[in-house]
Amino acid sequence: MTTTTRRRVYAAAGAVSLAAGLAVAAPSSAGAATLPTTAATTTAGCTTGTVPPQFRGKPAALKAGLPLGYWVWHDTAGWHVAATHATRHKVVLTGVVRTSNPMRATGVKLEHGLHGDRWVVGPNHRTLTFRFTNYGGLDALRIGADCSATVSFTLYADGHKVAASRIHLGSAAVAATVNPVVMRRIPAV
Repeated sequence: MTTTTRRRVYAAAGAVSLAAGLAVAAPSSAGAATLPTTAATTTAGCTTGTVPPQFRGKPAALKAGLPLGYWVWHDTAGWHVAATHATRHKVVLTGVVRTSNPMRATGVKLEHGLHGDRWVVGPNHRTLTFRFTNYGGLDALRIGADCSATVSFTLYADGHKVAASRIHLGSAAVAATVNPVVMRRIPAV
């Protein structure tokens, strides 16, 4: 598949920024830009509500070498997206994260270099694209999204959307029902 054809496929899937952004992605340290702290991030709770229970907490069984999949969760450090697969063969894991508030990201357990893992936060700080070249290790990002009312994750393996059943949510690693996964905060009552 040519680069032009690949871009058309991503555009049809609603992920133009994935193809364009990753083609020129900077090393992961470039994506670690920080944003100014807002009032919403300094308060004990978010005025936008609470994260639904199915997204809360890191899955205890998460480790490198599990069957192909993604793990998505939220904790006091923010949002996390991690990926691995069960063989030492190369699998390219990509995705797009969209947030309603500006975000910042930090790489966790990423490889660097020519074929390393990369991510790019878009100019509006509300879209992040990533590319993990995975050989059975664990690749992850930590994402601060400053009380975003919505956060969505569209996840791919080798250019194809992964089955929702391969996306595991929160500490219980509950299988998602759709890809993209969309989190909407529960409004405060």
